[in-house]
Amino acid sequence: MAGQSSGRVIAYFLIAFGLNWLIWGAMLWYQRADDHVIPQLAFLLSVWGPLVAAISLTWRDEGFAGVRQLLARGLRWRVRWYWYAIVLVAYPFVVSGVTAGLAEVVSLGGIPMQTDLSLRLLLGTLFVSAVVLVFEEYGWRGYALPRLQAKLGAWHASLLIGVLWGVWHLPLWLLQPQRAMGGPFALAFGVFVFGCIAASVLYTCVYNGTGGSLLLVGLIHGVDDVLVGWVWATDDADKLAWLAVFLCVQAVAALLLLWRFGPARLTSVAIPADAHP
Repeated sequence: MAGQSSGRVIAYFLIAFGLNWLIWGAMLWYQRADDHVIPQLAFLLSVWGPLVAAISLTWRDEGFAGVRQLLARGLRWRVRWYWYAIVLVAYPFVVSGVTAGLAEVVSLGGIPMQTDLSLRLLLGTLFVSAVVLVFEEYGWRGYALPRLQAKLGAWHASLLIGVLWGVWHLPLWLLQPQRAMGGPFALAFGVFVFGCIAASVLYTCVYNGTGGSLLLVGLIHGVDDVLVGWVWATDDADKLAWLAVFLCVQAVAALLLLWRFGPARLTSVAIPADAHP
């Protein structure tokens, strides 16, 4: 049984990587220097590898009932109210505030964020990001996480997924070189992968704590993308350093979760049966 579970997770990663790297590789080959459409299209198509891998493997092993249960997690909105407060209010404000405080200590100055963006635009960006990212999360947290944490525990499963999830983005970074924020590409991508590892732990906490709600995972993923994208869109020369500080704050939060709740679940509540594979 353990061997079967490992084989399913390996199959998931092979499909998720293979499909997306094929799509992004074709885009990279076709893209021209002045092309602004393909990088945006690449983001929208990023969900397909994880989504197709999760649904196809679930269909093969569990049939329609398993697929229906998996998809239902993306619509699981009935969770305790404080999870919405944590994900949409406390998390972005606390992380941004601590990041700003640390940046002052290391003399980075004020937060390099665009100040001409309206609340409507920010909320619209968060909504679109969350909708797109829920589909991506069907793979990483919906399929891979439950199977890995059943064998490795939540902490080690999160670390493994974080590394692979980060490396999975490599062709997307090649399509969107502005993600390096003007710094050395290898350094910037390494910082990004480190951030994926830290974020993976936080997303596991949300997934387990909400009883497997991929909707809430998609929301916190969207919040992260909005916060980082808000910095990316500026012309500040120190924005790569800013990103590094932001991701270090996430890493500290991940370590606090490990210290407070332990490596098995990264949350204080028992994981419901329907959040398991």
